[in-house]
Formats: sequence, structure tokens, C-alpha cells
Amino acid sequence: LPESPTILNTNKKVYNASWTLQWSPVYSEGHLVTLYTVWHTNDTTTREKPWLRENVTGLVYRKELTAYSSYLFAVTAWNRWGESLLERGKILSITTDLLARITQKTDKSITFPHTGKDS
Repeated sequence: LPESPTILNTNKKVYNASWTLQWSPVYSEGHLVTLYTVWHTNDTTTREKPWLRENVTGLVYRKELTAYSSYLFAVTAWNRWGESLLERGKILSITTDLLARITQKTDKSITFPHTGKDS
């Protein structure tokens, strides 16, 4: 079986709804692995829901995230012998803080030009 990929994302807090997961390439028997499975769940407390999984043929996975949510991600690699192990130490846990970047105060005043007509 191939090795498990290492997730390259390091930030545990995410400020953008459109998010990209990245991982290191895996080589198996001298060849670059081209099929990976991304495992993910937003059930980070009870862990009763099954993880969702999607097959990917590259080294990135894009996901639209929900505000004020937490997610767990893991990636496995495939070769002709099967799927790598899902290693607990290679699971990424993230939390979204989507409003933090867009709630900035702006102090702008609007002035209207004088039209020349007095009422």
C-alpha cells in the first residue's frame, strides 16, 4: 500500500468560504500516485456521522465552507494494491471565522454637489 499523504495546510482558522486543501505528492513503486481520496466531516464533537469522501486526481481539493463551523479533513492515496491507511496523526482540524475579515468599520461621508437651484 502507498504512504498516506501529508496535508500541507497549517492554518487551523479559516477566513474565506472558498477554501483549498493541499497535500504532498506520494510516490509508489517509483511512480507518482494520481488518485487520492479526501475524507471530510463537520461532525467534530459526537463523531457519529460517517465521513464523506471524494476521489481526486490531483494534489488539491476545493470546498465551500460554512460560517462558524468546524471540519476534519484527511487524505489517502491509492495504488494498484489499494488505499493507504487513514492516519490519525495526519488529520487536519479547522474552524471557520468567515465574518472576521469582512466586518471592518468604514468612516466615509457623502457630500452632494450644490445644484445651483435654491428652493
